[in-house]
Amino acid sequence: MIKNKAEIESLFKKMLNETEENAPKDAIYQEDIKTTGTLKVQWKICGILGYQIYDRDDVFCKFGEEIEEPDVTLSIREMDLAARLLKGEPLDFDLNPGYKGAVKINYTEGWKVVESEKGKKRVRINKPFITARFNREKNLHPYILSKLPIFRNIVATRMTEDDIGFYIPINK
Repeated sequence: MIKNKAEIESLFKKMLNETEENAPKDAIYQEDIKTTGTLKVQWKICGILGYQIYDRDDVFCKFGEEIEEPDVTLSIREMDLAARLLKGEPLDFDLNPGYKGAVKINYTEGWKVVESEKGKKRVRINKPFITARFNREKNLHPYILSKLPIFRNIVATRMTEDDIGFYIPINK
């Protein structure tokens, strides 16, 4: 269990430094960035700010500051979940539409069995994890998050060969 913000700051700085150092040498990152182009990511982790600029040949990171006009802003409020993400631990999650175009990423805390008209069924017990707000002018799809090195491992552990679709909310 994380006891204070200093631990989150340390993990956050480490993630930023490792991304800045390793991503440009990563073949998967190089392939992903070809189709993505420059991507500005603002992080707000438990009140701690930082940003990353992913570009074709480089990644630039800054701790403790905000970037103007980010393409995506990622907010995490729960210290323990933030620490697990920053440490690269596997997390089970699902995506849900949020308010005004935001995407909510929920952590699956567990499962419970509930009674329904059709019998018993398993239901996820979700806990809010990350709120992703996208720059509306860029028309980015939430899938863009899987291009970020920190999310790649999480997506890889969650996806199977049977996962061929993506939930797209529509207004009815």
